[in-house]
Amino acid sequence: MSQSSKIPKRTKKNDGTSDRRMVRAELLGQHSHTTVCRAQVHIYSRAGKYIARGRYRGTAYGETLGGDLPQAASRLRRLLTEIEEGTFVPPRAARKRPLRGGPVPRLDFRQLCDVYLAEVRRLPGKRTAGTYLSRLSPTLWFADARAARRR
Repeated sequence: MSQSSKIPKRTKKNDGTSDRRMVRAELLGQHSHTTVCRAQVHIYSRAGKYIARGRYRGTAYGETLGGDLPQAASRLRRLLTEIEEGTFVPPRAARKRPLRGGPVPRLDFRQLCDVYLAEVRRLPGKRTAGTYLSRLSPTLWFADARAARRR
């Protein structure tokens, strides 16, 4: 993994405007990353930030990955995974969506039930949350069993 890729810093020209040239860069040791579905993502840098560019389902996109190397590498890994899973929404289309996407928390079943029951208790009330808990308890018991955990 080459972490020695240099991003040119923003420099001032004589007329007072900043340098906005886009130059090739590397993340995770490569400039171009190819997914399993043969989509290619190319890495560039501009004004101290990493940018991923490519084509997805026939349309071009560009997404800012971040300014520092660990953050940009992490976002690139998530971007490649989203493209392979078919869940990637280009930034231009994401701005038009009513709900904002974000990282999905990884919860086990017990944690998911706990979050849900806390929300039910807060909104409809304690009695409703108790009813839901009594209905969920056989499922929780099954999910905590050793045979189910192995799966």
